[in-house]
This record gives sequence, structure tokens and C-alpha cells, in this order.
Amino acid sequence: MARLSAAPGEVTSVALALVNSLHRGPSGATDDLLTPAEVAGWLRSRSLFQRAEPALGEPEVWRLVQLRAAVRELFLACAEGRAADPGALHTVNHAAEGTPGAPSVEWSPDGPVRTWTTVSPGTFSEALATVAADAIDVVCGYRAPMLRRCEAHGCRRLVLPRARPPPLVLHHLRRPGPRRTALPAATGQIIGLMFGSTPSSALP
Repeated sequence: MARLSAAPGEVTSVALALVNSLHRGPSGATDDLLTPAEVAGWLRSRSLFQRAEPALGEPEVWRLVQLRAAVRELFLACAEGRAADPGALHTVNHAAEGTPGAPSVEWSPDGPVRTWTTVSPGTFSEALATVAADAIDVVCGYRAPMLRRCEAHGCRRLVLPRARPPPLVLHHLRRPGPRRTALPAATGQIIGLMFGSTPSSALP
């Protein structure tokens, strides 16, 4: 069966891509993460696991599936304007704490990119922590109000349409407009005479 194209937002949110790995197609529900091999392939395709022969088993499949369900609950809570299930919050927070690390920056051809550097790079726990941290960024940031269900009939995927940056960012991105030049006093007097009034700047 042909794979579905990425839903809006999956390219910029690995957490959303994880949520949508369980989807519904013409033949019914489809889970892309049923086996250790599928989990390893999914993680590699998103640069979350670089080992050639990852030692993954059924416990790792279960952990990723549990995280997927928890992230979906958080995203749905944002989309529906309600509180998230405490159990889902615990699962996401626990995964984010799975490996100590710190944010770092890399410079790509398109500009700076935020990354996460851990003390255990390339491990399964680090992959879960990365997904959980991304989910936290989404629900706590300006993209949260954009989360919604796909409107296609029968689709269970969530989408994250391209969100506008917060006003402060827009302010810095806005191009400066044409500079306004103050009218000389004499010009102001002429305009005032033409329209039957005298600008206050021209009054003695």
C-alpha cells in the first residue's frame, strides 16, 4: 500500500510525525510502528537513531507506542481546548527526562537550527527524549493554537498548518516602510491656505 504524504506540520515536528504514524487509509487503520524493524526504520528516517543494527525489541516498540499515545493526547487537548490527561503528561515528561542534555545550535545552509545534545547520543532513550521535547515545544509555544484534526472524512491524523510567528517576531521580520519626511513650515502654510485653515505650526 502506498504511503501517505506527510501531513502539514510533520516536517517541522517529529512529535506530530510520530502521532500520525498511526493513521487510517482506504483499507482501514494502519500502524507504521508494529515491529522493532519498523521502529528502527522510522527513527533512522528522522535522524533519531543512527546505528546500523539497533538493538531494539518489543519493549522499545511498546515504549514508543506509549509515547505516541501520550503525545496525541496532549495535542488533542490543545486542539479541543481542554486539560490533558495527567497520565499522558507524566509519560511525556518522563521521556523528556530520559537522558540529560542541553540545547545547542547548528548552522545549516538555511540558517541556525536548534538541536539537542545529550550525554548518550544515538541511544533509544535519547530518541524518545527528542520526540518528547519537541511535543513540549509545540504545546507550550505559539503553534499550539494551530493544532487540529484533519478534516478529511475518516482521517485520524492531526495537522499543524503553518503558524504565524508571535507578534514580536513579526515586528522584526517586517520590512521598514517608506520614511516620512516632515513638511517645511512654508509648505504647511500653503496647504492651510488652500483648505481654509492654518496649521498650528504656522500660528505665531
